Amino acid sequence: MSVTFDEYIRRILRAIEDIGFFNKDLLAEKLGMSKEQLELALREYFFGKSFAIRAYPNYARLGLRYSVAFLDFSFKWIDKAPGFLDAMARDGFLVTWLKPFGGYTYVTHHAVPSSLIGNYRRFFDHLTDLGLLTGYKLYEIDSEPEAFAYDPVVFDYRRGEWKERAESPRVERKLRESAQEAFPKLDETDLLIIDQLERTSLQSLDAMAKALGLTLDDVKSHLEDHVVKGGLIKKYIIDIFTTQMLSPETAVLAGFCEGMSGEGYGKLLDYVLNHPYLGYVNPGASALEFTLEMPWRVVPMFSTLLDKKIIEVKPAQYAFGISVLSQIHTFTIPYEHFREGKWFFDEADAFSTFQRYLENPLF
Repeated sequence: MSVTFDEYIRRILRAIEDIGFFNKDLLAEKLGMSKEQLELALREYFFGKSFAIRAYPNYARLGLRYSVAFLDFSFKWIDKAPGFLDAMARDGFLVTWLKPFGGYTYVTHHAVPSSLIGNYRRFFDHLTDLGLLTGYKLYEIDSEPEAFAYDPVVFDYRRGEWKERAESPRVERKLRESAQEAFPKLDETDLLIIDQLERTSLQSLDAMAKALGLTLDDVKSHLEDHVVKGGLIKKYIIDIFTTQMLSPETAVLAGFCEGMSGEGYGKLLDYVLNHPYLGYVNPGASALEFTLEMPWRVVPMFSTLLDKKIIEVKPAQYAFGISVLSQIHTFTIPYEHFREGKWFFDEADAFSTFQRYLENPLF
């Protein structure tokens, strides 16, 4: 199947916005395509053009409050934690959860309608009273996550796969060298293109070129040379790819650090921003959240390096581990709650899921 931007991609993106969240089955049905045709259309265009969209939901535009919770499960109920957290995902507001290496603390990432954040706190308080949790900390994150393209040194964009020797010493050298390199300097054209990307969900490259008074080749070259290869931010309402769609062998190593000195925060942020496997980073005022996405085979090496770096900057609290939910880059809002860019629920209805947890918290 020959795929062009105007033929498929614009329709796919419009359908994603109409539906309100990314679901391949619903999209395929809306577009009159099979699920396989939809995936092929996305892969042929984005990978074939060496242009992979890396985006994260624009939570502020959706009216959501992004939060990270440290849940300290009691020893008695620690074996119930995975089932409990899987059940919490049913309401659609749990972005991902991870179990740090060792200990009884699980870390959850939520994107919650602002009116429900107090309900989350009361819910966790109740679980503490029941003895399921020994305690918890809930951090409300004011900043927006920034998503990055994979470094071409480790990811083959034409094939949509991790490079075979991504674990070679060359990657380690790249990591050390990149820490010394300046971030790609943006010229005026880059800024215009990024402004277009942020203000519009995504339009055809031809339309973007006309809007900016540029040639199509100029737009493509700036996107490829600076935006993709430079790992710059692309913000849209919704992401197109799940991690698994990019490559089935991908592991997501997620981290959250809070309570560092200014110097320590800067050192860790520099390390993360220059990492060849950077997925996204969310630099808050006092806390730093990030993901490193990589083939499973290199996780032991890079998790060890990350652990050493985090200990070096001495945060008051931190956790990192393998993220569990595959929707870490595809925020799946329940269709009955959100469609066509608007919320359709009242607080009592949305909170009914939590009431079921309270009635039978251990499932």
